[in-house]
Amino acid sequence: MNQNERVQERDCECESLYKQEEKNEPFNPIRFIIPNILLLLIIALVILYSYVERKNIIENAEQVTNQMVEYISATISNKMGYAESSIKLAATTISQSMTSDTLENPAELIEPMIDNTPFGGIEYIRADGMNIMTVGKPFDASDRGYYIEGIKGNTGIWNNYHPKSSQETLINFYTPIFYKDKISGVLTGYIAATSQIEPVFDTKIYGQKIYGLLIDENDMVICSSIKDQYIQDLSLDLFMDRFNANKEQKSKVINIINCANEKAVSYRGLSRGERICVSKIPKTGWKVVIIVPQSSYNAIVSLNTRNSITVILIISLILITYSAAVLIRNINRRREIVNQNEKLEKENRFFNEENKRAFSEITAIRDIVASAQMGIWRMEILEGQKSKMYCDPTMISLMGIVDKNQSPEKNYEGWFNNISPQAINSVLESLNKMKEGKFDENTYLWRHPSKGERYVRCGGSSKKI
Repeated sequence: MNQNERVQERDCECESLYKQEEKNEPFNPIRFIIPNILLLLIIALVILYSYVERKNIIENAEQVTNQMVEYISATISNKMGYAESSIKLAATTISQSMTSDTLENPAELIEPMIDNTPFGGIEYIRADGMNIMTVGKPFDASDRGYYIEGIKGNTGIWNNYHPKSSQETLINFYTPIFYKDKISGVLTGYIAATSQIEPVFDTKIYGQKIYGLLIDENDMVICSSIKDQYIQDLSLDLFMDRFNANKEQKSKVINIINCANEKAVSYRGLSRGERICVSKIPKTGWKVVIIVPQSSYNAIVSLNTRNSITVILIISLILITYSAAVLIRNINRRREIVNQNEKLEKENRFFNEENKRAFSEITAIRDIVASAQMGIWRMEILEGQKSKMYCDPTMISLMGIVDKNQSPEKNYEGWFNNISPQAINSVLESLNKMKEGKFDENTYLWRHPSKGERYVRCGGSSKKI
């Protein structure tokens, strides 16, 4: 291959490299758009997740409240059941130990039992209706409902709301006492609701305060965890006045409480965020009410919202950082491509100039060689193959070759076979020197196909492939 062809080939290679680089790194706006679309989609999904999670936390809070109300209801039911069993056991024990001497006043039998019962005190009402064992002075209780029911042989519960001796509701359990198979009186034992029942309401939901109420079958508030000054009549209607509830709101809450059953259910309260959960205590008409105030509800939701926003910000920061890194990397890559393209264009212009100059020089050399009757040849002498001789147009003309398209093998045979026998050794010696990479020249007698014997001069060297 001559110099001009090599320069042209190199120029084409450079141009191909430039075009290939430009083809592999086109400006693709999708690379910038897709990360932002993905960012928006992921943020939207996170916001949706936050909304769903908010609903879940509210549902979980309601479920926890329901479970808590059912637990409190079962706990109070157990306390009441234990108290009822205790008053019956005490009455049975007194009946078995009672004599005609203790019939009028069995105080010496009752007092030792008080410490082994859940009651704060035990009272005895004779058959004539006189309450002779009480915190205050004896009084006639013959008109009291618990006496009337007890003297009939019934066991039950009655509530004494804020008696003169106490600022809290007393839950009284009554049962009849038998002496010689006849009812000789009524035994009652009381539990202080605020001291013994209210502590079961001392709990929180997700660290937020709640309010608890114990309401009887007549919508009277037995006890409450709401710390406030007691009033004489603790009806639910008056109790709700503390919350500035109007008539419609009172009706709504009372209806919710009256519809309670043993399975706890949550309802929306007076305000948008407030929740009311109600459960009926088994085997009674009493209800346990838990109120989650709006402040606690908002705090629970706010905590969840802050956590969700924190998650969104962290994920957004990560995605924005990633998008920025991708954008910067693409910008740097584009800058590198532009710089490389500029470099390749500069090299391309340089090689084009070199190519033009080399082409001009080669053209001039060919003109000079042709004028001087000098031809250019190249031989391929490979072991195990026929030798080949490549000739330029001037050389073909000098050798008298008629068929300009004949094979390189024929060219070599035509040249070698026309060397005069006397010059064969000299020519072979020159070829051997050329094979060794040395430059050699030789003038020898050669027979032209049409012009006869002539002296020719050849010179060159070899390149090992």
